[in-house]
Amino acid sequence: GRYYVKNYKINKGLSMLKNAAKYNYIDAINELGYYYLNKTNFLENLNIFNLEQSNQNAILAFKYYKKSADRGNPIGYKYLGKLYKKGIGVRKN
Repeated sequence: GRYYVKNYKINKGLSMLKNAAKYNYIDAINELGYYYLNKTNFLENLNIFNLEQSNQNAILAFKYYKKSADRGNPIGYKYLGKLYKKGIGVRKN
């Protein structure tokens, strides 16, 4: 799946990664988190021109990194912490 995403066959690559993630393949789970996180540039600067789409992608990144962390993966913990720091996955008061 990673090959297809990096070579601009994104739909096919995402489909393959999501399928692998269903079976708890940790590399696929992390790759999906990475894809959605980088699609938003959320950790560097929120895309102010398309805020709603950026937030959706950040939430998807959170979902996959949480799944990774729940399985004890250090990459999942690292990025989940960064998302929490930015307020993603945290209940707003």
